[in-house]
Amino acid sequence: MQHRYEVVLQACRRALASLGREPVEGAALWWQEWIEIQSDRFMVYYWLAQTDAMLELINQMRRQPGRDCLGPMRPRLPLPVAR
Repeated sequence: MQHRYEVVLQACRRALASLGREPVEGAALWWQEWIEIQSDRFMVYYWLAQTDAMLELINQMRRQPGRDCLGPMRPRLPLPVAR
């Protein structure tokens, strides 16, 4: 089962590389895709009980300046994971 999670994480890495940098125009769609990828990563970390990786990802998502362009589509991030 562990192997399948690694396959998902590899797919997420490829998706992020394919997505590239935030564009000057059309950023809302780009951010939507970026958030979907991060959500997939988060779920893998959840199922593997990797709370440190979950917390790091949450903090990374909170630091993203362009996510404000999503307005009402902006994800509601969970509270920090206690260690």
